[in-house]
Amino acid sequence: MDGSFELDDTPLEDTWMVMQNLVKEGLVRTLGVSNFREDHVDTLIAKTKIIPCVNQIENHPYVDERKLIQHCMGYGIQVQAYSPLGMGRNLKNKQSILLENDRVLEIAHRLRRDPAQILLRWNLQKGIVVLPKSVHPDRIQTNLQIYDFELTTNDIFHLDGLMRGLNGRLLRPDYAKWLSDLNEKD
Repeated sequence: MDGSFELDDTPLEDTWMVMQNLVKEGLVRTLGVSNFREDHVDTLIAKTKIIPCVNQIENHPYVDERKLIQHCMGYGIQVQAYSPLGMGRNLKNKQSILLENDRVLEIAHRLRRDPAQILLRWNLQKGIVVLPKSVHPDRIQTNLQIYDFELTTNDIFHLDGLMRGLNGRLLRPDYAKWLSDLNEKD
């Protein structure tokens, strides 16, 4: 087996209805989605009974998803940010590392915090759950120390100003193309 797979053309709502049955049978408590855009969320809500409890998306100051976040929160869907710290250099777009951004470093220095703490707190103050990744115990501990300080409105404004639209995305902009393809078949 080469590890490849094929997607079938089962409608999104059919898959979700099967997952809803798992909730009804008590096999799972809640359902969530990942990388769903506004139209994907609307499709589920219009055609099924259970609203996702969470939508996991890429979110950090280079690719702030304000419109999608507000859309999800309007339905009571918790947004969860993966890659909240960005990651290493994006060689394709020649982007700098978010953790080394001058504005992030300025705020971190002023607050006597680690740059990662600033980026995690930025999401947290927007009501977004964060999923920082690390295998280093000291970084994991530092990442947890974000509840005893707050960013100012001005700090958040400056971090919001780092947005680069889809060019800031660490994943390809067509990351959920398969979902769009499924919706077009309706």
